[in-house]
Amino acid sequence: MAEKKQITEDKGINRDNGRMESISHPAFAPESVLNIFDDVIVKIDPNGKIITINNAVRQYGYEPVDLVGRSIFDIMKSLYSCREEALLNIKKSRYKDSQSTELRFKSGEGGIRYFESKQFETSERNIYAVNREITERRIAEQKLKESEDKYRNLFENALVAIFRTRIADGKILSANDAGAKLLGFRNTESILRSGITMKDLHLDQDREDLMKLLKDNGEIRGYETRYILPNGEIKDVSLSLKIFPDKGIIEGFVIDDTRRKESERKLRLSEEKYRELVENANSIILRMDVDGNVTFFNEYAQNFFGYSLKEIIGRNVLDTIVPLNEEKTGKNLFEFVEEFLIDPVKYENMENENVKKNGERVWIAWTNKIIYNEDNKIVGFLCVGNDQTERKNAERELYSTQKKLEAIVNNAFQFTGLLSPEGSLLMANQTAIDFIGKPLEEIQGKPFWETPWWDVSDDVKNRIKNAVMRARAGDHVQFETVHQDKQNKLQNIKFSLRPIINEEGKIIYLVPEGRVITEEKKTEEENRKLERQLFHAQKMESIGRLAGGIAHDFNNILTSILGYAHLLGMKFNEEGSIENNAVGIIVDCVERASKLTKQLLGFAKGGEFNPTPLDLNKAINRVLKISDKIFDKKVKIKKEFQKIPYVYADCSQIDQVITNIIINARDAMPSGGDLTAKTELINFDGNGKTGLMNLDPGDYVRMSFTDTGTGMSNEVKEKIFEPFYTTKGEGKGTGLGLATTYGIIKNHKGEITVISKPGEGTTFNFYLPVTEELPKTKIPLPDVSGSNETILIIDDEEKIRYVLGKQLESRGYKVLEAKSGKMGLELYKDNMKSIGLVLIDMIMPGIDGNETYKELKELNPDVKAVLISGYSAEERAEEAIDSGINGFLQKPFSLRDLTKTISDVIHK
Repeated sequence: MAEKKQITEDKGINRDNGRMESISHPAFAPESVLNIFDDVIVKIDPNGKIITINNAVRQYGYEPVDLVGRSIFDIMKSLYSCREEALLNIKKSRYKDSQSTELRFKSGEGGIRYFESKQFETSERNIYAVNREITERRIAEQKLKESEDKYRNLFENALVAIFRTRIADGKILSANDAGAKLLGFRNTESILRSGITMKDLHLDQDREDLMKLLKDNGEIRGYETRYILPNGEIKDVSLSLKIFPDKGIIEGFVIDDTRRKESERKLRLSEEKYRELVENANSIILRMDVDGNVTFFNEYAQNFFGYSLKEIIGRNVLDTIVPLNEEKTGKNLFEFVEEFLIDPVKYENMENENVKKNGERVWIAWTNKIIYNEDNKIVGFLCVGNDQTERKNAERELYSTQKKLEAIVNNAFQFTGLLSPEGSLLMANQTAIDFIGKPLEEIQGKPFWETPWWDVSDDVKNRIKNAVMRARAGDHVQFETVHQDKQNKLQNIKFSLRPIINEEGKIIYLVPEGRVITEEKKTEEENRKLERQLFHAQKMESIGRLAGGIAHDFNNILTSILGYAHLLGMKFNEEGSIENNAVGIIVDCVERASKLTKQLLGFAKGGEFNPTPLDLNKAINRVLKISDKIFDKKVKIKKEFQKIPYVYADCSQIDQVITNIIINARDAMPSGGDLTAKTELINFDGNGKTGLMNLDPGDYVRMSFTDTGTGMSNEVKEKIFEPFYTTKGEGKGTGLGLATTYGIIKNHKGEITVISKPGEGTTFNFYLPVTEELPKTKIPLPDVSGSNETILIIDDEEKIRYVLGKQLESRGYKVLEAKSGKMGLELYKDNMKSIGLVLIDMIMPGIDGNETYKELKELNPDVKAVLISGYSAEERAEEAIDSGINGFLQKPFSLRDLTKTISDVIHK
């Protein structure tokens, strides 16, 4: 019984917490216990067949017995609303690092439900999947979004103008459409673009008086003034503003009082006309007897109500100018007459709704006087009226606007309330109430620090209590804290508490405000991380461009040296002679120097790049076998290879990457240790976030090398990919190894991560995208010669033109030379029919290689051309290649490569 009670209590805890983590790992729980959970828990064997499913599935229209023994893949179409989504979930469960996922689920009744699912793999390779329904949460989130959109629209479409301005210069920082319309602009964007300020709208003295009043009181309400609009129009306005000195801004509402002021001016005019009634009679003047029958109706009244004297005299005001069925007018007319006779002062001035002959409703302000005869007997009433319809409509509009604004405040995203000077809660807006899930009546009147918002800890309560004390002393308190919402989750809050001071300088209220910034803080942290990554990437790109420029200049020099060496070799071809040996040494030195420039170009995302489908397992084995002699016997090499697909990569460059890493590992373990090489297939999901900068979602091979060496500090890790940076002693390293590695991996559209701490070793992870292509058999290049074709060489360096010309002439070609793109175009124009191919240097002053090729194509669309450059094709020649150039040669190149490329292009 005790055991059963404990299980029941545990089940209750799971339900109360509402968190998946509260469920014990199902792989360690007896299957009989699984039925106590409300979550659907299913056990699947390695072949995808359901072994066990708990009774929770019944709530969705299924019986466990109907599902046990069936393949999860066979029933996907009935269980999941998206089969691809289901396949992805099952595939991810094969990996130990799988995360919780969200699924759409069809219940037995055919409805769509949403679930949070997490999988656990047991030692027997069975899979447990725990599925928690989150349908209500998703619906609530959708309703919240709809609510947010609703109130945002209310703000943007408010009929009253709302502004935020800067204190210093009156610049308008934001305004709604009503504000733009008030100032004569089409929309909010146009008012902000105009650069107009509040100083431009006020007379200088009026602006000074307004600012002084604001600074003295903190806020103003109903402040009447005039705006001078950009078009010269003058408007009467009423301002309700609040100043925020700490933020440097003023916020508030501006009501257009032009029409109301006009109505008031009309009213004063009517009163003046009343005083001059006898002469002018421009107000509604009527006289009626004690029964309400009209005895006098002036011309103004006739025109206003639409009745002639013949139509109105003798008729009762009821059912003529007084609506018959109105509760406060028609039905009570006779009571009004009786009460007026008893207390004339009470009804001396009044407003009521009247009706014209055409049925139009109007509001009239009446001044009523009792008429006595010579015997001092009451014989009737004299009523002078003025039309107040426009003012009443304006008041209705203002009242409606005020109600809308109250609704906006009450439903604002931020928490807002009101406290007594002592800190007791007087009110809170609906957003704050909904956040804690308690009715206002339960907490109204309590000390603010004792309300449920601060139940998270005593420290938080004390902090809020201290904030109240400071606000009571006149301080505006601001800080970040935490709220506990109605799901008992902690939320980061930006909190503010400010005092409200009356005209006597006495604090009458305290206003607390709060805004949830949980997601903002997460976003800020993610942005800081991305900024660091972006800064590093930009720095490496800048250094790469510098390295590429240096390599380009070196390649031009090496091209000349190698070309002249080939020419000397043709002349001094006697093996063993001093001259022939000297030529060999020159060629050898050029090849060694060429390797150095290839390293620089490799770092600069360039270099010779010939990608093919590559098996990284074989590549690692090949390099380890070749490099075996560099390791001390104290260093043990371990290999953990998975079966992986091919990657699309340059074999020699990847060999260089692996060699650089294992040499660094050797140097990091002078006293011996372990070096582990590992490969595995990694899949980044399709939600657009891989966790690694610049990598798209998809399948990647991760190649890892982990050593147990000395490790690196954070300062060293930030610089290891920079060219010529090395921690080795003088003469023990060029500082290009890891820089070249970085450039090669980036050129392969891959990514590198480094994990290292001093004394804890280092792990390099390389991510390379997979390819479905298979390796192809290479065909050796033949040695070819020309057939008296003419080659036009366009290069700004005389030495390169000379050596290329001599080399081509030695292979049976005729040569024309041009030292600029402009000269090359003129030569081609004059010898177009005889020129079989054009060699164009990429980088030249004036017209560069790309532009020269474009103009050659305009002269002859069928021109055959090969681009030569110290840069790689991928780095600088994309435009020419995209334009259709026939070939590309990267300096320095051999005579064999030159003649083979020329022959291929000419005879294509």
